[in-house]
Amino acid sequence: DLSRLAAKLNTEKGQRWLYSWLKAPNHYYPRTAMPNLFLDPIAETDATGNPTGKTTDPAADIMAYLLSVPTDWKPEQVAPPGDLSQEEMLAL
Repeated sequence: DLSRLAAKLNTEKGQRWLYSWLKAPNHYYPRTAMPNLFLDPIAETDATGNPTGKTTDPAADIMAYLLSVPTDWKPEQVAPPGDLSQEEMLAL
């Protein structure tokens, strides 16, 4: 359950745990439904393919996003799944 994640993990230790969980969820629970996304840092390159010396860390980016969601967020009212056609669902 990712609700109120920022409120639950607002400490440095909590952020380290979330980062580690995103990188290797089966380390915490072997039968987890969360897939291992292989979120290894990526070396950035310029338009010609030469390394820029910078790296992007997808796990850190996902962690920052999850922790930025307001703690009072509530899902919007949506139609039940059977009420929409595939085209209408894709347009959402």
